[in-house]
Amino acid sequence: MLHLARTAVAILAPSGGPGRRALSRLGLAGLGLLLPRLLRRRHLAELLDELGGASPAPPSGEGRRVLDALRRWPTTCLWRALAGYAALRARGEAARFVVGVREAEGEVVAHAWLEVEGAPLGEREDPRARFAVAYVHPPPAGTAARAVREVTDVSAFAPKEDVILTELRDGTGVLLHLATKFYYSLNATGVAVWKLLASGAARTPEALAGALSERFAGVAPEEARGDVDRLLAELVREELVAGPEEVSRA
Repeated sequence: MLHLARTAVAILAPSGGPGRRALSRLGLAGLGLLLPRLLRRRHLAELLDELGGASPAPPSGEGRRVLDALRRWPTTCLWRALAGYAALRARGEAARFVVGVREAEGEVVAHAWLEVEGAPLGEREDPRARFAVAYVHPPPAGTAARAVREVTDVSAFAPKEDVILTELRDGTGVLLHLATKFYYSLNATGVAVWKLLASGAARTPEALAGALSERFAGVAPEEARGDVDRLLAELVREELVAGPEEVSRA
């Protein structure tokens, strides 16, 4: 049985956004107060680009002191990482913003942190030992952009470009939607469907059902088709996948 579950959202209240000039006038305290109003209507990558070019006035001292101060805020790891990213980038430090995911007691848990020169910053223990890295900004040098095959079939589906799959050790996976900041859990069969869509190996319900029945023993094509149809409907409803009409317009 295919499975998609929206498990959490990375917070925050509505905003029209202050723009780059307003961000450049903010100190760390002001940025911390404003962050809850920045994210909900911003694509995560767009917000990070803006924060990376802002000039909040950080305190003097090493980057670790910035993170230590941010840790005292009564807020989430996401807000701290965003504020720390803005502060450190303003100082000229090549900080990276990282989101990792893991499964704990059947629930998907996410954590955001910063890295400088490839090492986590301000973390009590290395989060990479517990979390699978789902997203890094800016991406490491040499990271290839995802290839998107041309889709001509009028019944084809295609993943949205701002949705990222992270596979977990047990074969399940997590989808992170950078625009909405929601993340979703997929079981192993759902991961297989997503990878077929992303690679272009199968983009129609018929092709996906056929590939699943070949890959998973004991799954009849009729059963696979019903599961595929239900999963595709959920993926389209959650705006993770473009349906045939949207694909044909692209």
